[in-house]
Amino acid sequence: MVGSLVRGRVDVATISNLDMDDDEVVTGRFRDEIRVLHETRAVPRSVLLMRSSLPVPVRERAKDIMREMHLNEKGQSVLRKYFKVKQFEELDAAALGEFRWVRDAFNAHHSR
Repeated sequence: MVGSLVRGRVDVATISNLDMDDDEVVTGRFRDEIRVLHETRAVPRSVLLMRSSLPVPVRERAKDIMREMHLNEKGQSVLRKYFKVKQFEELDAAALGEFRWVRDAFNAHHSR
């Protein structure tokens, strides 16, 4: 998307602040040509979901594995490959509130 923006193929694009700050995604040359028009509130970058009918022991074990991935080399390798995530955390009330904001913004945009 950034390449299309700086090449003039598109006039406006969206990009994560994490990608904008990543020299591998947005090089210095491109960064100098980009002007930030708007920044949204913080939004969780990625969410992993499990079906509600998953047996509780399986669900809890999966959650434990995800929460502990950053503690070992193999897990860290997987996390780096997945959008350079540092670690997974369980959503708290504040993060769930952010999802309500995202849903409302999405619905407002699509009702136009």
